Amino acid sequence: MNIGISELDLVEGFLEGYSAPFHASHSDFFGSYALEVPMSQGRPDLVLGKTSDQHGDHAKCVDLGQLLRKPKYSSVIGNLSFRRFTEGDYLSETLGIRQAEMARILCELSEIGVVRRKSDKYMLSEESNLRSRALWAVEFKLTDWKRALYQAIRYRSSAQRVTVVMPAQSLPPRSKVLGVYARFNIGLSSYDTESGSLKTVVRTKTMNPYSMSNYYYGLGQFMELSGCA
Repeated sequence: MNIGISELDLVEGFLEGYSAPFHASHSDFFGSYALEVPMSQGRPDLVLGKTSDQHGDHAKCVDLGQLLRKPKYSSVIGNLSFRRFTEGDYLSETLGIRQAEMARILCELSEIGVVRRKSDKYMLSEESNLRSRALWAVEFKLTDWKRALYQAIRYRSSAQRVTVVMPAQSLPPRSKVLGVYARFNIGLSSYDTESGSLKTVVRTKTMNPYSMSNYYYGLGQFMELSGCA
């Protein structure tokens, strides 16, 4: 099928026709974006997200992004909770990180306000603003909705929302895709290449990523590419 546009055209059309009004009505949720963000399970074409530290220290935000891009640090944060303390030795044993190295990692995270410490127990700090952050991965495909779905499912390990965008003329009937996309909580939108309008075919719900460690790693990559906005 000859669509007459490239995937880059589709991305640019999406940003012009959808993300601007979306941000205007959801400014407290997704305020920035980045292209080709490296994640644990691939590179989404586009990632929308909120990483704003309106009342925070920008230097600490930069430090946090740098640490999150290190797999060991994102794994430690991904295995900590906002509700209960976890022993440092347990983290060390669970993640296979030597105790001395684990102590250093936790110390660095404590210094930038991400982790609270109580004796040898640790938990995530509300002051880190990690709760308010979220990622929305968007995959663009000119054809082959099944291939798009396969890639999108992989991004569910790293993002709270995932959506596939395809040209309207290449989409199969809604009845054919509704069930399978909804089953995996993957959104699907059609883009009219002539009018530049977008239409939601399948809605996606905000849910925790399959892996919080993968999410924090992806968040760190996003913070770097979006300028830690």
